Amino acid sequence: MKLVSSKAFRSRISEFSQLAEKETIYITRPGGRLLMLSSVPEGDRKQILRTVGQKDTLVLE
Repeated sequence: MKLVSSKAFRSRISEFSQLAEKETIYITRPGGRLLMLSSVPEGDRKQILRTVGQKDTLVLE
């Protein structure tokens, strides 16, 4: 488990994305918010993709 600031995460996103396959990464955000980055098991990944569709069709609001 690692705890990093959003600034550090943005500057090293590739490194932390790879690391998230082995351990959970917590990212601190302004206002006391916290984000969690973790790897999704293959079976769950397939279910999520079936549910929300392809990545370029996902719209974040």
